Amino acid sequence: MSALPSEDPFVSEVLYLVPPQVASRMTEAERKQFFESLQKGSPRSRHAIDLRISIPLIYSGVYLVLQVGQDRRRSTGQGYVERRRRARHWLESGSLLIACIVLFVLAAISLYWVKSKAGVNVFPNDHLRDFIPVYQNKRWFDGGKLN
Repeated sequence: MSALPSEDPFVSEVLYLVPPQVASRMTEAERKQFFESLQKGSPRSRHAIDLRISIPLIYSGVYLVLQVGQDRRRSTGQGYVERRRRARHWLESGSLLIACIVLFVLAAISLYWVKSKAGVNVFPNDHLRDFIPVYQNKRWFDGGKLN
């Protein structure tokens, strides 16, 4: 699998950056291994689908690149981990808040029930039905029968 510098744009670009005095001291085996390593590490070799189209126009050209594959970038992976951590934090906080609200409502209902059964009135005419509009209208509720 000998790779010529002109076969892959990535390999050609990297080889262009190598100083000539370093490239001249490389043996043929080293040069072949260098080309193969560059091809294996090139972005093009890491995608399941790698479509590159160049469209020549009158005064310039346009290119289109479509790459599909698993995202292996380190910075993106750290971003996913950070987003998952923040989402877990918000989910735990929201769950704790909902649990506290439910417990508060249950405690309030229980205390009201105990207060009512004990016959304790904190305020005069302290009945919950005085605050609920359905109970205030006698037409809607009259001794358990609907009119």
